[in-house]
Amino acid sequence: MKSLVVKCENGLRFAHEKTTIEELKTRPISIVHAHKAYEIYYLKSGNVKYTISDKIIKVESGSIVVINAYVLHKVDVTPTENYERYVLECPINNVPVINGVSPLNRFFNTNRFVNIIPKEMVEQSNALKILERMEEEWSPDDIYNNHILQSNILLYVIEIAKLIDEEQKINYNFIKTYDKNSATINSVIQYINDNVKSKITVESIAREMNFSKSYLQHIFKKSIGIPISQYILIQKMQTANFLLEEGVSIKAVAYELGYKYYPTFFSAYKKFFGYCPKERKKEL
Repeated sequence: MKSLVVKCENGLRFAHEKTTIEELKTRPISIVHAHKAYEIYYLKSGNVKYTISDKIIKVESGSIVVINAYVLHKVDVTPTENYERYVLECPINNVPVINGVSPLNRFFNTNRFVNIIPKEMVEQSNALKILERMEEEWSPDDIYNNHILQSNILLYVIEIAKLIDEEQKINYNFIKTYDKNSATINSVIQYINDNVKSKITVESIAREMNFSKSYLQHIFKKSIGIPISQYILIQKMQTANFLLEEGVSIKAVAYELGYKYYPTFFSAYKKFFGYCPKERKKEL
């Protein structure tokens, strides 16, 4: 695998990754995960399916995928052709901004998990030219290079924001999962998402689905890759941020998400994000 990986001082990460068919054949199986960062992928080549929450999306080469922070996802690459992609990761507290506002705020501050920008739209934009320039102009020996790279990243983010505005009208090409438990897992995920503001537990979900707790934990972990309790927490914390961004008070958010005691919510939030809810409020 050949790759260029650049990490800026503010936590931004830019990478150009290339993997051959032979390398893909021995590549570890992808697992479901989530990042404390917004992610923008340009798929240059590869036979790729993205699992986003409970949906699977076939991504065409030449497309751009934009994933919100803390969204569960995984990437499955079939070794029928070389895999090449550009990746930009923006930490939640360091999204590129202009005059204090990120061009991507309209996307990142909504409950939309993912945007897929198709090849035709990407090719008509300046996004690819900016990506190529970022790589061509990078030199670790240039003392000004970090500033040049971040300027290009901002231009790239602006271009992505413009594409997202156009992309909003497009329906995703969701395809069904082949896991034999997929219907059950989709029902469980739907139940959690619909009741995220209630006091839901693994036990209450198991009762609702007429499963034993141990069986539910087993099939969920096997299909999704993380414990069901962790998925519940991710959804609650993600919803907490959406509510805070809508102007709901911190205590009201805690109670709305089913937390009986505010300190319990405060501790869970701080442990999950690494900062307290008041700090998030100050950023808004």
